[in-house]
Amino acid sequence: MKPAWNKSFGFGRRRWLPAAAVVTYLLLGNPSAPAQSADYIIQPRDTLTITVWRHPDLDITVDVDSGGEIVLPLLGRVRAEGLTARQLEEELTRGWGQAYIKDPYVRVSLSQKNFFVFGEVREPGSFELGGNITVMRALAAAGGFTDFAARRKVQVIRVTADGVEVIEVNIRQVQSGRADDIKIQPGDVINVPKSFF
Repeated sequence: MKPAWNKSFGFGRRRWLPAAAVVTYLLLGNPSAPAQSADYIIQPRDTLTITVWRHPDLDITVDVDSGGEIVLPLLGRVRAEGLTARQLEEELTRGWGQAYIKDPYVRVSLSQKNFFVFGEVREPGSFELGGNITVMRALAAAGGFTDFAARRKVQVIRVTADGVEVIEVNIRQVQSGRADDIKIQPGDVINVPKSFF
């Protein structure tokens, strides 16, 4: 796991969270979302499309259950949570190849692309990621800020193969042109904390 680090960028600070903090955050009810990037980690509630070349009877679209598993023909329950799509492809290739299919060619892809906005916004929830969505556009999709939003401390939480990255974005600087409006990736969670001042 990467050590915790802080660094200032034009769009805010980035830092890596310890695994315990990430697990706690995700288990408190914040859903994950699928992504197409190579380092995206499969999580419960992701929808996967699995195809096996020349074996259409094994092709399936399946949801990862709350325990992190999927159910597949011939293999039964298979652990998917915590793996990238590539790692799951390798696991399934081994599983089907050991007893059922000679040299299987397996492809795993994520069927949905969403991002999530929580905290001090008017309409929190899950949103479909289409086109070039930035933090500002994502916040607009969620109805904008409430009166209590901490606009200088918006967090973009991103799960990668290296851990969970938190990017702090100062929306006031983005609005004034002093900071870049970063692009949202599939699976990103935008958290708008409450301001106490």
